[in-house]
Formats: sequence, structure tokens, C-alpha cells
Amino acid sequence: MPDDFAFKIIWSTTSYDSETGKYSERYTYGDSVITAYLNKKELESIYRFSEQIKFSTFPPEFRCATKSDTGFPFFDTTIEMTVNSKYMKSKNTTFCDTKERNNDAENFDRLSDEISKILKKREKIKKMPNSDIMFM
Repeated sequence: MPDDFAFKIIWSTTSYDSETGKYSERYTYGDSVITAYLNKKELESIYRFSEQIKFSTFPPEFRCATKSDTGFPFFDTTIEMTVNSKYMKSKNTTFCDTKERNNDAENFDRLSDEISKILKKREKIKKMPNSDIMFM
């Protein structure tokens, strides 16, 4: 893993920045922010997974395929990474069920799920209540 490896992930009501360790959850009454640094093993796991799925080749935004069903509400996830001084950013959405480069879009979701799984193991994060924001 390169020394400068870092990532940010933004879900609908939650975000995390590996560089600052800031984990934020949005609520109707305001944001709750805690510090939860990942250890080297966790960061290496995320880095290896991102390399395995070739995150660096992902488009800035996954677009819906021509013949695709759409749904509401929909949610976006954005992942930003720095690796060897190279900044990369990609965004995926639940707006449509099929996307151009669909295998990469599915791998994006797998990376998002892997990051979430690692973060949710943190006691500080486990103790935070889920967001009370409702989407319609």
C-alpha cells in the first residue's frame, strides 16, 4: 500500500475520510461527527480490494444504460481516492438498475459495502444511532 493512500466515501447520510478519521452521520437536528481512524490492516484491505477491482479505471460517474428501469427514491455514493499522488473520484447511483459498464458499477457497490463493513466494526460507530432522515 502506498504511503499516501487515502479515501473518502459519501453515502446519502453518512461520510468518512480516512485521512482525518472523521465519520459523520446526518440527522434532522444536525450532524454528529466522531473520529475513528482505520488501522493499517484495514486500510491495506481497502487498498487491495480497490486495486483488484481496478477502481482507477472507473468513470467519474456511472451512467444509466439505455434500457434501464429507474426508481425513486434514489441514492448516490461517491468514492474519492488518492494513490501514489493520483486523485481519483467515482460516483454511482441507485437511480437505475442497469448501468453502462455494469460490472464495474457492481464492483463499485462491492467496494462501498466493504468499506461500510469495516467501518461498522468500530465500537464508536456501532454506538451511533442510525440517521433519522427519511427519503420519499
